[in-house]
Amino acid sequence: MATITFTGAYVRFLDLRFPEEGAPFARIHLTSKLTTAVMKAMEWQEVPDCLDSGKLDGLLTARNLVMRPTKEELWNNEIQLECSEVSDFQLFRVEGQEGKSKKTELRFTVRTVEAGAAAKIEEYVRIVGKAGADLKVTYTEQQKLPLEEETEKAKAAKA
Repeated sequence: MATITFTGAYVRFLDLRFPEEGAPFARIHLTSKLTTAVMKAMEWQEVPDCLDSGKLDGLLTARNLVMRPTKEELWNNEIQLECSEVSDFQLFRVEGQEGKSKKTELRFTVRTVEAGAAAKIEEYVRIVGKAGADLKVTYTEQQKLPLEEETEKAKAAKA
C-alpha cells in the first residue's frame, strides 16, 4: 500500500448515485493545491504557464482516506472514509484574491460506497467549510509492466 497527501483540500460538492445494479455510492468532488509531491507521485509532467485548464491522466485504486483540517482548532473534525477510487483529475488556474497572480488548483473526485458517507461529508462541510485540509489517501500501487516492444528488445539482446 502507498499513500498520497493532497494539501489545502476542501470539498466542492457531493453527489449520490443509485445505479440500477450494484450498491449506491457517493462521489466527493474536491479541490486541493497542485504540489510537486503529488505531481511526482502521479507521474505528471510540469504544466506550462500558458495552460489555464486541462485534464490530467491518472486513477488511484484507493482503500481509504483521512481528511484532517490544517487548523489545529478544527483537528477534532477529522473524518475517515473507505473509498474505492480517486479519479477525474483536472488542473485549473484561478485568479487569486483581489486580482493577484493566478494560483493552480487540482480538482478530482473520490468514490465511496461506505454507508453514511454523505452524512459524514455534510457534517464536515457544515463545521469546517472550505478551510484547507490534508487529505491522505491510501491506495494500491499499480505494477509497471514492460511494454511488448520492450520485452521483444530484451529477448533480442539476450540472443
